[in-house]
Amino acid sequence: MSSRGRRDRDDGNIVKVRGLPYEAAALDVCKFFVECKIRGGPRGIYFCINERKLPTGTAYVEFVSHRDVSIALRRHKDRMGSRYVEIFESSQEELDREIRDGATNEFGFNEDRGDRGRLDSSSFGGGGSRDRFGGDRGGGFGRGGGGGFGRGGGSGGGYRDRSPYGGGGGSSFRRDRSRSFERRGPPRSVASEYCIKLRGLPWSATKEQILDFLEDVDVCGETNGVIITLDPKNNLPSGDAYVEVETNSDIKRALKLHKKEMGHRYVEVFEANSKDVARAKDNEDNERARNEAYIVHLRGLPYKTTEREISSWLSEVADPIDVLISMDRTNRPSGSALAYFKTENEARSVAKEMHKRDLGRRY
Repeated sequence: MSSRGRRDRDDGNIVKVRGLPYEAAALDVCKFFVECKIRGGPRGIYFCINERKLPTGTAYVEFVSHRDVSIALRRHKDRMGSRYVEIFESSQEELDREIRDGATNEFGFNEDRGDRGRLDSSSFGGGGSRDRFGGDRGGGFGRGGGGGFGRGGGSGGGYRDRSPYGGGGGSSFRRDRSRSFERRGPPRSVASEYCIKLRGLPWSATKEQILDFLEDVDVCGETNGVIITLDPKNNLPSGDAYVEVETNSDIKRALKLHKKEMGHRYVEVFEANSKDVARAKDNEDNERARNEAYIVHLRGLPYKTTEREISSWLSEVADPIDVLISMDRTNRPSGSALAYFKTENEARSVAKEMHKRDLGRRY
């Protein structure tokens, strides 16, 4: 298809995949995204190549719908072969730019390499713990502990409930990505057109220290332009951050700091997609809201219910900020969940009005 025809189809259902094994071919990528529909099959996968016409480990994949993109993004940091791959939402403009720079969807690309190893489906791991939220957040009114509902707060590993509305002992409250209460569609936040990503930061790094590291770079809004991402496993800094900058020249200055040391670690610097940064800002806002929220513990839920269905059910009384389904030790839904509300009155009303109300075949 001509580049003009591609631009006329302004669907933008494109992701960037980084960290692929160098021997990966289009069919391997198709197997990795087996639950998604790739536009054109293997011809919808574009491999970035270097000056020697060898793969760089980065590819762009064009999907049929935004739903396919959402499913693909859940595989972020899953393994392909011996490597874990990173997946980011991208754009038609970015893909077209890479095609002009040599990215190829040539049939059979990389299939006949002499050093090509075998990547079978058993080598496509499912990133497990990286896709889960750490458990216990809050308890009775105030911070920490058990209780029927209470304020949000710190994070921890498991949760042992002692409340009339709580879950079973030893469960862990983590987000089940296959069922999650996702915010599909465009992000709510707005990010600068010019953004960078820092990877490998010291876990203790503050926003102020990041600004010092980028001393020659103009950052939008000072510390407000720095978003430190959290590891969903334990809710602690992941070592990555996004930074919104003023101009393309600031991106170029930042890229010159690639692999410069901060403390005892060297930091990698990449150009970032504005949509990824906007979603990171959404996550930061959601985490701030959860930390200030009042929590209602739900028990006896149907095992197949989703976070979106629970939210819709609770909205008869009040709209929750978020819902987290509890997973048992075998990583299956336990029938318990946490629902976060903005005010104490909303939490009390939900606990009173929805107690022993039917959801599906269970109360």
